[in-house]
Amino acid sequence: MSAVKVASRLPGRLRLRGDALRRPRRNQELRAQIAAWEGVTAAEGNPATGGLLLRYDPARLDPAELEARALALIDPPPPAPPQAPPAHVATPPHHYGAHSHPHRFPVKRPAAAKSGTNPGANPRATARHLTNIAMLATMAGSLAALAWGKKLHALIGMAHVGFLALHLLDHRRKLIRDLTP
Repeated sequence: MSAVKVASRLPGRLRLRGDALRRPRRNQELRAQIAAWEGVTAAEGNPATGGLLLRYDPARLDPAELEARALALIDPPPPAPPQAPPAHVATPPHHYGAHSHPHRFPVKRPAAAKSGTNPGANPRATARHLTNIAMLATMAGSLAALAWGKKLHALIGMAHVGFLALHLLDHRRKLIRDLTP
């Protein structure tokens, strides 16, 4: 969840904005909760803009207090990190020994390398990458070939369509999933 920020503050008005306020149900819940606070005269929300406008009586409610309470309600602080166990509690072994229990304390293995970090690690990702580069190059080449003639433009354009077909073939599952209701 992204942080909610104060967009403007005037005496009697406080406008908040953030992605957390873009969800209609959450926006409505927050409006109802804040509108019930003593000193708040109205709470209006607009999920489309991610905004919440609070109207309040500055004589009855401190603006800084309202701001702090609203921000804490909308975007609560992260939970405190876990505390270290007391010294008398046994800690898991760092490696498997002759008398340790591997099913109780598994060793954390290093995460697999991402396909983008090592070009040769995943041949399918490499092929995808090369197809995308070839599509981009043939598109640029096809447009540049217009200066030399229609036949060259058409020839390079056909190569582009071929690489586009490879690209669509590679992403067919996602395309079909997105098209089905």
